Amino acid sequence: MAAALLAAALSGCGGEYDPARYDAAERSGADPATEWRSYLGDSAHTHFSPLSQINRSNVAALRPVWQYDAGGAVAGTMTQMQCNPLVVKAILYCVSPDLNAFALNAATGEELWRFTTADDADGLGINPVRGVAYWEQDGDQRLLYTANSDLVALDARTGRPVKSFGNNGRTSLFAGLPEWSRGQSVIATTPGTIYKDLYIIGSRVSEFAGSPPGHIRAFNIVTGELEWVFKTIPDAGEFGADTWPAASLAKAGGANSWAGIAVDQTRGIAFVPTGSPTFDFYGGDRIGDNLFSDSLVALDAATGERIWHYQFIRHDVWDRDLPAPPNLITITRDGRQIDAVAQATKSGHVFVFNRETGESLFPIAEVPVTGAPVPGEVVATSQPLPLSPPPFATQDFAPSARTPAVAEYVTQYVNKLDPHARFRPPSTNGTILYPGIDGGAEWGGMAYDAASNYLYVNSNEVPYVLAITEIDNSEDQGPEFAYLMLCAGCHGSDRRGDGVSVPSLIDIGDRFNPWEVYKIVRDGRG
Repeated sequence: MAAALLAAALSGCGGEYDPARYDAAERSGADPATEWRSYLGDSAHTHFSPLSQINRSNVAALRPVWQYDAGGAVAGTMTQMQCNPLVVKAILYCVSPDLNAFALNAATGEELWRFTTADDADGLGINPVRGVAYWEQDGDQRLLYTANSDLVALDARTGRPVKSFGNNGRTSLFAGLPEWSRGQSVIATTPGTIYKDLYIIGSRVSEFAGSPPGHIRAFNIVTGELEWVFKTIPDAGEFGADTWPAASLAKAGGANSWAGIAVDQTRGIAFVPTGSPTFDFYGGDRIGDNLFSDSLVALDAATGERIWHYQFIRHDVWDRDLPAPPNLITITRDGRQIDAVAQATKSGHVFVFNRETGESLFPIAEVPVTGAPVPGEVVATSQPLPLSPPPFATQDFAPSARTPAVAEYVTQYVNKLDPHARFRPPSTNGTILYPGIDGGAEWGGMAYDAASNYLYVNSNEVPYVLAITEIDNSEDQGPEFAYLMLCAGCHGSDRRGDGVSVPSLIDIGDRFNPWEVYKIVRDGRG
């Protein structure tokens, strides 16, 4: 089912596609509350739907009514379909694993149109698309999504490129980035967020030294032109530049917003969560706090000007980038309603701020950073954590196992590492990161029910071991050196992967020819 959409409904639902019915719905306007017009539900990322026809009392009676094969699955690869479909006026919009956009009758699964992109049509080198954006104004209906390093605009009724947008329906995600970043990996797995006629988007970049910076851009939805840029790594003389070494500013990378951006449409504020600076686990070449990495940045959605920011991790060496878009919520304090923004973190915490001022609505404590970093590294002396709400992930690691034999093995293994402590910097001996690199919170994010004022979040609690190894790079070490630097962090020094999310590279020559391998290494596969 990796490349298929399955619709389930109660008995008696369904029906054939009727153009007249579609046109009538378009003329009258469907109720947005019963649709899914934005990634994660709305620009506040509530993940909430008021629909109640399917509930606890009848969910067991669900039966399949249609299935649509989106195509794009590639045998022997880790093909993924991560797209969160939109439903607008009874039409479902989605993207296949091979980056082809399509529209379906949501009631029947009938294909209405399909746009075939030229991007890696063989299914190799594809980065998964997690959602699309829908925009409508004066009868002009557009669907926007990213195909690798391009932003594509389609006519939502026909699936044809909007010729007046950018270059025949496309504009480059390299717009607004330094010239030296061209030719490197700059993509956007998560869709941008719409504010009026602006498409505000972050990016996903390499996590190694030398990657492009993760500047936030706003594109004009009508023309495709770049409207504004917020530099997450400031230029010399700009606010925050003093938190980086002066010599590193021009080539520093990362601090990108890959998880998604929330927008307060009434106030015109975009809330941007950013990631870690590169390299993820060593920052000897970027001594300082490194603004605006690992931060929630409130921007004027019309101009890109900074309103306020909060940095969750100073000088990140744990890959503690913000893993999910923030949620716009409302809380009651001393009898009054306060519009707030809530941000979940990989450490398993939720920070809550006043949307307008950035004031924390709950107390925050500074937790000491314990343990010595590796030579050449200078870490912050403390890191902030909220005292409330309580963490949603376990904070203290303790070895446990299902059998005595496994428990003994785990205990012996852990005893060889440095003692676990929150914010202990990576060492040559090895340290435990818990929750691990994947969180805590993950990219799916939180859901918010305004009626009950509950936030819901999935929590991951897989421990990781971080170890820093010194490698002599004084001269070219050949392909083995390149593999250790670029690949072993995921696929392992033995090339066997983990058998689950990271595939084995053993006998890769039997599965791909050299050109295909080159394309995967060059472009990535998500």
